[in-house]
Amino acid sequence: MSTPSLASRRMADITDMIHTVKHLNNALFMAAGDVGDMTKTNALQSVCDEIESRIGVIVDRIEELREELA
Repeated sequence: MSTPSLASRRMADITDMIHTVKHLNNALFMAAGDVGDMTKTNALQSVCDEIESRIGVIVDRIEELREELA
């Protein structure tokens, strides 16, 4: 069995970090529901939605890089 390349290991590390950020963002989204002020809740959840969107762009770019490296 061959050892994964350094680039492959780095891509795996980046993927793991992205998953962690997604989970933290989801936790923040849920916690924002308990703020008690609907305006603040909406603002925080809007920020979480934007973070989720940007994470999606990052994931797409990583997939493009994986295809180029393959």
